Amino acid sequence: MAVAYSSVSSEAQANGTLTITRPSVAADDLMIAFVFATNSLSISITPPSGWTLLASYAPNTSLVSAAWVYYKVAGGSESSTYDWVLSGGIPNNRSTGRIIVVTGADTTTPIDVSATDLDTTAGLSQVNPSVTTTVANTLLIWYTMEWGNQSASTTWTPDAA
Repeated sequence: MAVAYSSVSSEAQANGTLTITRPSVAADDLMIAFVFATNSLSISITPPSGWTLLASYAPNTSLVSAAWVYYKVAGGSESSTYDWVLSGGIPNNRSTGRIIVVTGADTTTPIDVSATDLDTTAGLSQVNPSVTTTVANTLLIWYTMEWGNQSASTTWTPDAA
């Protein structure tokens, strides 16, 4: 089976516990969750059981947001929702997240390579990190979140393949 994007959950937003509805998934599908939180220099996260941390950005004095990427290979029976518990921080911290589903991924080693980048500079350009895959038929996923400008006219253009 070829590796392919399958489905995505609706975006969820919350204070405290972020509940993300599971998208359509079958056993052995790869689920990748992206979780972001704002307005906190001391926030921590507790993922749902069975999820593995792939990457994270902790808040710092120049960026009061945090981001986490987790993945999980779906079992035969999955919950209809997943709760990500965010604690610490300030009362107004906001979180948002979503789950995407990939079919045909290797269930033993579902992530071949990954790269992340945190751009804290002002402006509307971002340089994407490069990756070199080590296996054939690899699906590349680029996910970005923009907190600063929050303009309805902001657009993103992916790099040329």
